[in-house]
Amino acid sequence: MSYAATKRGKAASKAAREAARREAERRAREEARRRRRNRILAALAAVVVVAVVATITVTQVRAARERARLTGPENMRSDGIVLYGDTEKVIGLTTDPNGPGAPAQATSHVRAFGIVDVKVYADYTDPDAAAFWAAVGEDLTERVAEGDVTVEIHAIGQSQAAVAAARALACVADTRPDDGLTAHGALLAAQDRLATATGADLAAILADAGITDDAVARCVQGDRFAEWVEGAIERAATGAVDTVIGPVVESGVWILDEPYEGDLTDAEAFGAALDAALEAISLDEEG
Repeated sequence: MSYAATKRGKAASKAAREAARREAERRAREEARRRRRNRILAALAAVVVVAVVATITVTQVRAARERARLTGPENMRSDGIVLYGDTEKVIGLTTDPNGPGAPAQATSHVRAFGIVDVKVYADYTDPDAAAFWAAVGEDLTERVAEGDVTVEIHAIGQSQAAVAAARALACVADTRPDDGLTAHGALLAAQDRLATATGADLAAILADAGITDDAVARCVQGDRFAEWVEGAIERAATGAVDTVIGPVVESGVWILDEPYEGDLTDAEAFGAALDAALEAISLDEEG
């Protein structure tokens, strides 16, 4: 074998080893992300399913209908929808609904994994809520996708328009939880239309944002979750579920359960607050 051929063979072997090394590193990163995701999901929620077989009677049917009327959407066990990051995309946390026999439960935080929890309580008719999301929504969504932050959205408000918009969010959470932030942003962006919006109008607002699921449209245009939404708003107002934050009756933002007091329209300042929170929980881990 010539020297040149030997050299080419060594180069090819080196390239193959380098390619194998890169592939091994890629697989290791994916496995690490998978394990981290599974730990986060385990910390955020534990879903228990119990099957009961019983004789159906008229009384039982009526009771079942009453429970259904008061039972909330899937994926809002805390009365809010939680969004987190998974391989650079936003995912809605899946949970059982709350309702009769299954009270609302506050979401467990995942700070031990180096993730900052942000809670957003929004009255969809509140200009401040719309201004905040217009300023930081895109950046915050990116932070969620990257896995640094979780966001939990709670819809509140007393006006008919606010309650209707909150119900629209519940409809999305029930069948399209991954679109929770998209729905949230779309409802806030359409704030000037909410006062006179019908169910069909709300469904159109969501469809324009890319949420075209027929089940969502039917839910929004019907009256499903109407009483549950009113109950969730009342629970927020009394602090019945999130006892750390306490009663909430106006739009607001909390980082690590502390109210954000900065300028709601200053994206740079809000980003700095998130960075400071990340540093704080990192120091806690080291300590």
